[in-house]
Amino acid sequence: MIDGYSLPEQSEEAFAAGREAQVPFITGSNSWEASLMRESIAQDPERALASLGPLQSRVEAAYAGSGDRLAMAQVVRTDVTSTEPVRHLARLHAANGQPSYAYFFDYVPRALRAQFPGAGHGSEIPFVFDNLTDEGFTFYGAPQPPATAQDHAIAKAAIGYWVNFARDGSPGAVDGLEWKPITPEDAFLTFRDEGPEMQLHFRSDKLDLLEAVPAQTRSPIG
Repeated sequence: MIDGYSLPEQSEEAFAAGREAQVPFITGSNSWEASLMRESIAQDPERALASLGPLQSRVEAAYAGSGDRLAMAQVVRTDVTSTEPVRHLARLHAANGQPSYAYFFDYVPRALRAQFPGAGHGSEIPFVFDNLTDEGFTFYGAPQPPATAQDHAIAKAAIGYWVNFARDGSPGAVDGLEWKPITPEDAFLTFRDEGPEMQLHFRSDKLDLLEAVPAQTRSPIG
C-alpha cells in the first residue's frame, strides 16, 4: 500500500505495459543485497545456488571467480534479486521514452571492510542524504564508525548527483563525471572505494544470463 492506494500488479508488469509514472527515474542497488538473506544463505549456500534450477551450472561457471561457495551464493543472490531487476526496470522505463539512470553502490567504510563482503541493503542511504556523522552511529543494528574524509567524499558525490536530479530531472555531472542514462550501453554509475565511476555494459555477461531466471526464484530465500 502507498498513500492508501493498492498496487494491483508487479512493478515489472506495470513498466512493461508503460503504466508507470512517465517521469525521469533513478534506480539502483548495493553490492551485498544478500545481506537480507545472510542467515539462510550462510546455513545452506547450496540451496541458494540450487534454486537456479537448470541454469545452475552455467551461472556457477560465470561466477567462478567470486570465491568459495558461500561467497558465490551471496553474489549470485544479490544479482538475481537486485542487480538484474534494476537493469531490467531501467531498460523498460527508457524504452517507454523516459530518462533512466542506474547505480551500483559498492562502497564500504574502511573500518568495516574486514567484516562485510560488500555494501549491505540500505547502506547507501546515509551517503545519498549526506547525513554521516563524525561521532559514529548505528545503522540497521550495526555500529558504524565515525565518518572519514573518504566517507565524506563519497557522500559529497552522491548527494551532488541526487540534488541535480531533483532540481533538473537529470543527475548531470559531479566533479566532471557525468552520470549517463542506462541506454544504449547499459551504463551504471558505480560507487566504489576509489570513488564514483561510470561502467558501460555493467556485468553484462552475468546479468544477461540471469534474465532467464524464473520470476519466483527472484524472491529472497527465507
